Amino acid sequence: MFDLYGEDEELQDATPTAPTVPMDSEFEALEALTLPMNLDSEAPNGFCDFPPGITTPTLPPDYSTTDSRTASKNFRIPAGPKSMLNCWLDMNSDNPYLKAEDADALAHLTGLTTQQVRTFVANARARGLSQYEGSLSGDGSTLSSNPSFGSSSSLGPRRGRRLHSNRLFSSSDSLDSRAKDPSKMYQCTFCNQAYEKKSAWKRHEQTVHLPQEEWTCMPEFPAFLSESGEYVCAFCEEAPLSEEHLEAAHGYQTCYNRPVSERTFNRKDKLQQHLAQVHRQPRVTPLMVASWGKPVNRNLLFRCGFCHDLLTSWSNRMEHLAAHFDDGLDMASWTGGPGGIITGVE
Repeated sequence: MFDLYGEDEELQDATPTAPTVPMDSEFEALEALTLPMNLDSEAPNGFCDFPPGITTPTLPPDYSTTDSRTASKNFRIPAGPKSMLNCWLDMNSDNPYLKAEDADALAHLTGLTTQQVRTFVANARARGLSQYEGSLSGDGSTLSSNPSFGSSSSLGPRRGRRLHSNRLFSSSDSLDSRAKDPSKMYQCTFCNQAYEKKSAWKRHEQTVHLPQEEWTCMPEFPAFLSESGEYVCAFCEEAPLSEEHLEAAHGYQTCYNRPVSERTFNRKDKLQQHLAQVHRQPRVTPLMVASWGKPVNRNLLFRCGFCHDLLTSWSNRMEHLAAHFDDGLDMASWTGGPGGIITGVE
């Protein structure tokens, strides 16, 4: 399990879900350089056929391709989904018990399984949340926490479905950032972070809270097909390709034997850190950009918490909310849930 950045939540008895990554049309011009998947391949663990001379990696003795509990023993929730679960906990602090429909909705929003969602919430409740901090990521972003959330009395007996507050933030601290610094007009609709630049605000929301892209190390296999028709190393593009080089120079097997979810990142710079620390590759190459970075397809709609307009795309949402902030509104006027997320229509 790669835990290079110290920002994910560890789960017990959780089952990781390998993300489905569609081809980004933006990279169609370079599609010819990627290796096609062999859908008829019988390679274990869903691997594609390897190029000539490269054999399927041998799984370590303690790794099972059929026992999901072994593969997921130390699965960690990525920062984006974790922040959504923490938002739910913060808004349901007086009765943090999941109903079936809540668990299903959170699983849909986060991309986790329903069991992973239930396990996270149960673990938080069992700890009494005495040390609940709502930490989101290494960039210093934090959720506004409810002071009563950590007390044992706040958990109390189950009292049925809670009537949710229509305000996202109950703590006045979460609404003071703009008053203290009027130049920071763009406020995160998921947490209490405020930003002076619209670009920084956009980057925060779409990388910390609801990632719009993901980057997977070796999503198919550790090689690319060059323009000359020759297989080259996926990391340094050395040719001719050999398994000896892949292992000696880049230690590819340890990574490639992991579930796809454990080598998938929600930011390009996180993939770059992974490449440098694990594979001794200092940069993300154009070939990697063409085939390792993909948009995340989510069946989501958004409701503006200021005017309640229905927003059908992420880009439309961001421009719409930015216009409200430019007009002088702040999160004190926001109604509805974090981010205004609602489930899309099938």
